[in-house]
Amino acid sequence: PFISTPADPDSVMLKSVRVRNYRAVTDSGTVEIDPEITCITGATGSGKTSFLRMVAGIDRSAVFPQKDLPLGLTRGPDGALPPGPVPQLDASFEVEESDRAGLPQECRHAEQIRVSREFGGAVSVTAVPDCPSAGARAGSLGRHCGQLRDIFAGAAARTPSLAGDRDELEARLQELAGLAPDDRAGTALLMTSLRCLVQEGPADGRFRAEFEAWARAAAEDGARDSAKDPAQGLYELVPRPRYVGRFELDAGVRLDEFAAGMSASGTFRSIALATGMSPGLLQRLGTAARREYLDKKSKELSGLVDGLWGQGRELRLRIDGGMLRLDVRDGTAGAWMSAADQSGGFRRWVAFCLEV
Repeated sequence: PFISTPADPDSVMLKSVRVRNYRAVTDSGTVEIDPEITCITGATGSGKTSFLRMVAGIDRSAVFPQKDLPLGLTRGPDGALPPGPVPQLDASFEVEESDRAGLPQECRHAEQIRVSREFGGAVSVTAVPDCPSAGARAGSLGRHCGQLRDIFAGAAARTPSLAGDRDELEARLQELAGLAPDDRAGTALLMTSLRCLVQEGPADGRFRAEFEAWARAAAEDGARDSAKDPAQGLYELVPRPRYVGRFELDAGVRLDEFAAGMSASGTFRSIALATGMSPGLLQRLGTAARREYLDKKSKELSGLVDGLWGQGRELRLRIDGGMLRLDVRDGTAGAWMSAADQSGGFRRWVAFCLEV
């Protein structure tokens, strides 16, 4: 499910979307959005969930970590990115007559608003036809974050360095790059957090000095950008979509908690009701009898889900370290995997089947 949450019900209308370089989606191509309903179809694991999550990422507060980039995009044993920007989202919105009062004066002739997002959170907003100075700011805070990543890449080759804190530094930089220009409190908080990470972490003196110079330049640039610019006025008109998963699948539950009350997990409660499995009996059985009992219930569960879906996926219930777990046999590799490692679409559909 994909829910648009505009501040104004007459907000601009989404016309087209292109998603690149995110999880299973290398390049979706340009997807035209119907004014009434658009349905995205595809095989399990093909990237439907990834597409919707990235569209929701038009909100600057969304953070997409490096581990969610396609593996083919990174290079070398250190997983370094290729040089230059990595585009992830391009969205186009139609400006209707009711929208124009919300646009900056110099942009009221615009017919479309285009929003682009790169890896790292840098967002650019433009108008078509062009809005004078609408792209002037062009995400200066995002550019500064890119500069610090470049400085850090050089510092990582020195010893001692921040190499052990790379993920934490990257996460905070992405949050910082995604902040709105007028979010002074959030910017100050993240800058303080970065300063603590650099000053208290295993960084060398040279990197600390480089960081302080970077922080001063970012603060000066932020002060110059504090006044609302036309690009921000355009962006404020764009609705903030949310991606909502209605059905969630639990991959495991503690057996003792489940035996004490089936409400400990909605997923395993549904499994118990659908297959006639008794949590109390399962807890009392010996190892061999428990394995035989779970094998029987696993076959019943697989048949039930496959009868509703017909994808030939095999499900397995097992006990591991006091946990009752749900596994799925991968149709391609033939190996057993935790249900938690399946695609979002698969997890939601199985949860839906079980609840029904």
